Amino acid sequence: VRGKLHRQARRTMKAAVLCVVVLAVLQITFAQEEDCGPGEIWKTGQSSSCGENRCGDPEDGIKPCTLDYASRCFCDDDLYRRDSDRMCVPKEEC
Repeated sequence: VRGKLHRQARRTMKAAVLCVVVLAVLQITFAQEEDCGPGEIWKTGQSSSCGENRCGDPEDGIKPCTLDYASRCFCDDDLYRRDSDRMCVPKEEC
C-alpha cells in the first residue's frame, strides 16, 4: 500500500510541475507586447525590480531583485528610469 501511495504522489507531483511549466511557457509566449515609449523596449521574463536601471540605484550596481518575471516596457540598457516623470533618460539627466 505504501509503495502504491508513493507512486501516486510522484505522478501527482510530476503533473503539477508539468502544469506550472506549461503555464509559464504560455504566459511568456502570449504576453501582450505593447508599444513602448521613447527609450523603452519590451522585455519578457524580467525582474520588475532589476529589469532596468533606475536613477538612484547604488553606484556599486548591487540591488535586491525580485523573481516575479514581469513582461512590460523597460528602459533601454544604457538609460535610467527617472522617478519624477517615469521617463528613460541618460545617467547625466537623473
